[in-house]
Amino acid sequence: MTEPYYQILPTLAWEDFPDEVVVIDLDHGNYFDFQAAGADVFRCLAVPTTVAEVVGRLVDRYEAAPTELESGVTAFIERLRYEGLVVPAVANAGTPRELPALSGRLPLTGLDLSKHEDLQQLLVVDPVRFEGDETWPPRPT
Repeated sequence: MTEPYYQILPTLAWEDFPDEVVVIDLDHGNYFDFQAAGADVFRCLAVPTTVAEVVGRLVDRYEAAPTELESGVTAFIERLRYEGLVVPAVANAGTPRELPALSGRLPLTGLDLSKHEDLQQLLVVDPVRFEGDETWPPRPT
């Protein structure tokens, strides 16, 4: 059986910072922040990819046995799926997103889901407006 592919839900608004990824689900008004390995897993899912491919990209970045990394990545992706942040995908030849440069290996941390609901009513009803007609976060088209 072929391993399934997953990708970030295309309608999410997200920003990639050097130390974290911030994700806003405008449909439900929740926002999430991922750090360390969680941010790297999310970055990997910018294009359709499998759990094995994610683990392959991270195995040299983190101080963990491959089985521990695979278990953590699998559980994290399942939590992302449960929250509706990633969806099944069809494989394609997309270019993987670059991961931030490292000097040395990191401890395996950050594979937890940090969900925030405190701005839910504001984000669903009225996205933040700046000068002009633009909104932030931008709604994907």
